[in-house]
Amino acid sequence: MFQNEFGPFGAGLCKLVANDSTTEVKYKKIVLKISGNEFSSGSLLWNKEQVDYILDQLQVLGQLGVEVAVVPGGGNIARGRELTAQGTLEMDELNADLIGMLAINMNGIVLRDQGEKRGMNVRLCSSIAMPQITESYLPFKMRAHMEAANTFPVRGAGIGNGGVSSDSAAMYTARDMRAEIVLKATTVDGIFDKDPRRNPDAVRLSRLTHDEFLSRNLNTILDPTSVIYARDARKGGIPICVFDFKTPGALEAIIRGEQVGSLISSSPEATA
Repeated sequence: MFQNEFGPFGAGLCKLVANDSTTEVKYKKIVLKISGNEFSSGSLLWNKEQVDYILDQLQVLGQLGVEVAVVPGGGNIARGRELTAQGTLEMDELNADLIGMLAINMNGIVLRDQGEKRGMNVRLCSSIAMPQITESYLPFKMRAHMEAANTFPVRGAGIGNGGVSSDSAAMYTARDMRAEIVLKATTVDGIFDKDPRRNPDAVRLSRLTHDEFLSRNLNTILDPTSVIYARDARKGGIPICVFDFKTPGALEAIIRGEQVGSLISSSPEATA
């Protein structure tokens, strides 16, 4: 069992104590982007084991003293592009996006409900005002939630505007929260030169720049608009790590600074 030397949810120097050895944590403030598919299984919109796993990982981060903001997707419930497609409801794009944003809030409510049963303080902060259901997203308030012990803020409803993916919402949130990195939790082990689920000879790209990601059209795993924003949001850009969420120990390893999945960075040394 890992324990933070400043208490189970303390901050301080962010040291990880295990088996009498101390390992320094590299990332102390992060945004965790979780696909809506991580909540579901088969025909179940929400699978208890899946949701429990997400909360387990958040508690690990809390025990490490890491401040985390969660940005979920809503794809387990509804995807705007699927609602507008020919042969479906063929909805207006704005209405379809609104349904997608509400789906994100539904996942946030699930995390809040299940987290409270564990004694976790999960705060759902919606970019669309829903005062009877959630708090409103206010950057300074959400940042205060991040800094509080045993508190896990969740940004709901994307950024509150249509036509913007939850990937982009994660990058906007990272800027607002002054996060050091965005961790995108997926079902594949990083970014590949082609779809690894269809091409067994696909090669994983361990390190690449924002510009290289964009020039190579590697957009099957990450919305390219979000990568443009991450590149330009601040001096040096916002790093992004894409990793397999279900690989045991992967999240902790990334926090310690180990190479896991694929890292997108503006730094020259991050080039493959």
